[in-house]
Amino acid sequence: MNPRPPACQAGDLPLIYEPCRLPLQYPTANKTYGIPNLKKHDNGSRHPTNTMKQRALEIMLQDIPAPTQPDPAREQYLTPAPIAADLLYTALRYGDIADRTVLDLGCGTGIFAVGAALLGARHVIGIDSDPRLIGQAKAYADIKHLDIDYEVSDIDAVKTKVDTVLMNPPFGAQKANRQADRRFLEKGFEVAAVIYSLHLTKTIPFLRKMIAACNGEISLEKGYTFPIPAQFSFHTKIKAIYDVTLVRIITTPP
Repeated sequence: MNPRPPACQAGDLPLIYEPCRLPLQYPTANKTYGIPNLKKHDNGSRHPTNTMKQRALEIMLQDIPAPTQPDPAREQYLTPAPIAADLLYTALRYGDIADRTVLDLGCGTGIFAVGAALLGARHVIGIDSDPRLIGQAKAYADIKHLDIDYEVSDIDAVKTKVDTVLMNPPFGAQKANRQADRRFLEKGFEVAAVIYSLHLTKTIPFLRKMIAACNGEISLEKGYTFPIPAQFSFHTKIKAIYDVTLVRIITTPP
């Protein structure tokens, strides 16, 4: 792993909170969007020769398959493409994607892993404990000819060191997942220099204290409305809307 050069100087990117109201209905592409030209590098990896626009990335991420048999106990929801694309582009602007080793932790069907590969990450890894979702993710990456290493692993067993972790951990709506976001953050601190993570906005005050106790630093907070469509028998609304916040966490001192 190469030493991390500073992506920006102190004070260039102050702590901000930027509400982002996304439409409740997302556009569906009416045509097939192919993978952009990929240049094969000396190390065998394939990266886009030119970084695509955020809107183009969003359209491509809409093609990521949702879990075919989602497990409600694991809160297996697909991150909406507009939110995923904005998270990825935010990380790209900070210098945390291109030519970096990136881990999509709790990757599901791989929306962050695919986005990182398309934006020029040097090495992309996706890890999830559900072999069915990993199977879907691998199949999609094979079809699109993307170099992504997917692994089935419980979060506690993850040891791979990376530059950047991208994740949308369980919100904790199910009893089995209470404090699951804390486990994901703790693992991120173990394996990465920078974390991008989505959390319920109401939990952010607690997370600030936890991150400070771990000697981490939040350098960005950005808000979204996160729609979750009804997909389980216990859902009483056609679509539930949650306020969520993206946090960028620096885990290691400069």
